Parts: sequence; C-alpha cells; structure tokens
Amino acid sequence: MRDLLVEIGTEEIPSGYIKPAALSLKESIIGLLKDRGIEFIDAFVYYTPRRLSVLVRGVSEREPDREEKVKGPPARIAFDENGKATKAALGFASAQGVSVDDLVVEQMKSGEFVFAVKYVRGISTPEIIASFLPDIVRNIPFPKRMRWEESGFTFARPIRWLCVMFGEDVVDVEIAGVRSSNISMGHRFLGRSVELQNAGEYKDALRKEYVVVDPEERKRIIEDGLSSIGSVIDDPELTEEVINLVEYPVVAFGRFSEEYLCLPDEVVITAMREHQRYFAFREDDRLCPIFGVVLNTDKNVDSIISGNERVLRARLEDALFYWNEDTKCKLVDYVEKLKGIVWQEGLGSLYDKTMRVIPLALYLRDVVGCGDKDILSRASLLMKADIGTNMIKDGKEFTSLEGVIGRRYAEATGESPEVAMVIEDYYHPRFPGDILPQTLEGGILGIADRMDTIVGCFIKGLAPTGSYDPM
Repeated sequence: MRDLLVEIGTEEIPSGYIKPAALSLKESIIGLLKDRGIEFIDAFVYYTPRRLSVLVRGVSEREPDREEKVKGPPARIAFDENGKATKAALGFASAQGVSVDDLVVEQMKSGEFVFAVKYVRGISTPEIIASFLPDIVRNIPFPKRMRWEESGFTFARPIRWLCVMFGEDVVDVEIAGVRSSNISMGHRFLGRSVELQNAGEYKDALRKEYVVVDPEERKRIIEDGLSSIGSVIDDPELTEEVINLVEYPVVAFGRFSEEYLCLPDEVVITAMREHQRYFAFREDDRLCPIFGVVLNTDKNVDSIISGNERVLRARLEDALFYWNEDTKCKLVDYVEKLKGIVWQEGLGSLYDKTMRVIPLALYLRDVVGCGDKDILSRASLLMKADIGTNMIKDGKEFTSLEGVIGRRYAEATGESPEVAMVIEDYYHPRFPGDILPQTLEGGILGIADRMDTIVGCFIKGLAPTGSYDPM
C-alpha cells in the first residue's frame, strides 16, 4: 500500500472558489477509488491560493481481480446433439480469449445460453488515476471559468504544474498541456521548487518552502497570532477569506488615530474589513485603535504595515468626512433626495417606493392588531433615507451598511431609539440563517417592503425564474 498525491498548481484562484473546488476534487478521487474497489486508509484535502491537493494514505496497488461472464450464442447452436462444440462455440471462445472448457451453459428466460467465464486481473491504481484524472479536473465546479491554451480546457485560473505521485512513482498524466511530475512549487517569493521523493512527504516538504498547505493549520496560526495582541472581534467570514489568500500566514498589527473612534463602530470596522481585510479589536466593550492584518510574507513587515496604516487612514478620513457632512442635516431631510434615485425602471424612485410602503405597513399593522402606529409610521418614512446620504451614495465600501448607518444617523439626529431600531431591524433577515426582526414594527415594515418589491417585479415581468435569479 502506498500514498497517492494529486496536486493541481495554478495561478492565484479567487478565495471564494478554493474550498468548494478542493472538496470536489477530494470527493471525486475518493469516489473513483471506492467505485473501483481500491482500498485506502484515509484522505486529506489541502489548498492554498495556488494549489488544490488531495493526499490519500495507504492506497492499494490495484483494483481487485474479478470474474466476468460474457453472454454468447444459444446452447443449441454452440453444441451439437453429442455435446461437441460447434464453430459458433469455438469462435465465441476465441473472441473472448478463453478455451472451450471455460464456457458454461446457463438457463435464461428465453432458453439456455453459453457464457464465457473470464478472470480479469485488476488494473493498477496509477493506470486508473491517469485515465480518469483529466475528467475529474475538468468537472471541478467554479462560478466562472477561463481558457488560456490551445486545447480549450477551462479552469478557474491557468494550470501551471501537476504533481501526481503514487508512492515514489510519478503517475504520468497530461492536463491542459501540462504533464505531471514529482515537482511542486514553494512560496512564490520566499520558497523554491520542491522535488518530492515520496507522496507522503508532501505536507512537510512544502512547509520547508514557506507553504502551509493545510487550511486548518493556517487558521490556527492566524487565530493564535490575532489573540496574542488582544480581544479580536470574531469574524468567521473574514477569517475564512483570509485563510484562502495566503500560503504562509504572518500576523502583524497596525494602529490608527483615536480621533476616528468618534465614528460608529460599524463604519470603522467596515473600512477595515471590506477592502483591506483587517481585523478589529475591542477592549472593555470599546473599539480599539489597532488592527490586525494577515500577510503572506515575513519580509519587510514594518514597511508593509506602514503602507497599510496610510491606506486605512485615507479610508477613515473619507468616512469621517461623510459622517460630518451627513449629520449636518436630520435624517428626514434625506427623504426628498430619494426622488433622484431610481428604484426600478418603470416603478419610480426610492421616494415613490417609500410612499407606497407607508400606507401598506400601517394597513398590515391594523390587520395583525399589534405594533406602535407612531413608531411604524415614522420608521416607514425614514426606512430608505440613508441611501441618500454621502456615506451610502458616495462611499462605495460602505454600501453594505445600508440600514445600519440609517439607525446611527437617526440616533445622531434626534430620532427616538425605537424608531432608529426599526430602521435597521426591518432589513432582517438579509440572508439565509440571518436573525429575524427583533421588533414588531421591524417585522411589519420588512413584510410591507418585500411585498411592494415582489408585486412591483411581477408587474414589470420580472417574475423569478429559478434559485439563481438575480431578482
């Protein structure tokens, strides 16, 4: 029994593509081994931005030998009345590569037929892998694919090397014009190429060339590094993304001016995470003026952090400008500006939508017989107002704060806490698994807004056509 390694080396794959693709590769290889009856001990999936890898431990040398029966001519034609083989039987036996003595007669529904009994030796594991791997790789799912070479093979990014080994031997296979070898690649800048002597040494050999192929190990390194400085704000989605952006994670820390802490926490955190992928920290329930960043190198760290601090300072300065300008007016003043923002062609502006939703929300309140009328009425009027602010309209990285920033502006410009809460609350749930509205008014307004959207889309012939329909 030997170890089997399949590594597909590529240009940098988008972070969101990597894990599903690697899991697909693993499932396909394991499925192939099981289908062919090839035993193995365990299988591991590894991936980085530049590679998808599967390492299967303790794989059998070949598939099991098997017995095959091939149906031939009717027995009455294959043998004469004396039981002697006819030309039909001799020809059939010769075609199947067996002797006449290996022919057996079995009763079928339509009569007795001759069968050739053949004992087939199992194909070797490397031969099976070489035969099926191109199709396995071709069928790895990606949201988008590209072509880059003559054969028209498509993949998420160009394939640059293939390392396919069974124990000490290279499994000879060619995919997209790239032939397999026992050569893998270390870190693009810190490492060198790696000549593997055995498939089983893959993980350790790459580690010496500054590539941590195990995503769980990269995750531990990142989490340990971040926790060493303080209480990091938990952000599983950002962590998952960063894991797939680096091959050799190095956690470093930077600072920003405390003057920006006058901004809502959500604004500061968004400025850090949306484009820069920085981690934020809290201490005693307050945001700290520090950030954590995961680098892909341990060289020139101070210089890199200095650059990161400059970029973050510029983004926070923009956010502070938007905040100061926006809060010069009350949130209600931005309702009029919604007249200039088209909601859907043929269905008017966001202002028109707001004016439709207000009476619908109040009607639904009467139907269900609960919810504060004044809070619901005021929140309905202000529900889209933040879209007219500089923060959402001009600050491209802050569009995800729609609703959240509306609540903060409402609080900052004199609206009641209850109204402010509903302005954010009605957006929930934003995605599957998200929390539900925490207030009655938020739930009612959320239903009213969605009803208007659904009916409007049907009116314009934009009825949903499937689970991936953008509407």
